[in-house]
Amino acid sequence: MEENKDKIDELIRLCCQNDKQAQHKIFEQFKNSMAAVCRRYSSSRAEAEDNLIDGFIRAFAKISSYDGRGSFEGWLRKVMINNCLSVYQRNTITISHEPIENFADETGNEEVSARFSKEELYEALDSLGERQKTVFNMIVIDGYSYAEAAKELKTNANVVKTLVYRAKQKLKLYLTDIENRRKH
Repeated sequence: MEENKDKIDELIRLCCQNDKQAQHKIFEQFKNSMAAVCRRYSSSRAEAEDNLIDGFIRAFAKISSYDGRGSFEGWLRKVMINNCLSVYQRNTITISHEPIENFADETGNEEVSARFSKEELYEALDSLGERQKTVFNMIVIDGYSYAEAAKELKTNANVVKTLVYRAKQKLKLYLTDIENRRKH
């Protein structure tokens, strides 16, 4: 574990010097986990891919701000989420880190991941409106507090709570519908 941290620290040091090989190694090591984060915050695979690339560009531009406190992957996840939120805010008139495989762990419902495929869970998330999807990801999956999410989205905590509640209700209905379609 310590050896891996040392390798990452060395890659970060080289990235601060704009070393393209080090950037490529960081990208290769973290692209899958960061792609999952971007997919959850995006309305399509194409948008997720754009957000992933933009997020890495943003991360490399400010990699010198990583101070070594906490994991690099956690820092990178935060950069990706913030990038996705920025895109969301630019594309929204009114407002404004685990792979979906960990959806069950994050929500405390292991049964969900056993009963539904990764694609079905993405489909369910994609059925939510943009605001509901963003807030659900922030609160339920990425562990933001209601106050933190409200601050990021420039709204109040009660709005966030309502959006999370409605998202959970809609997801429950959507996943129930998937199960019912399987039976027929």
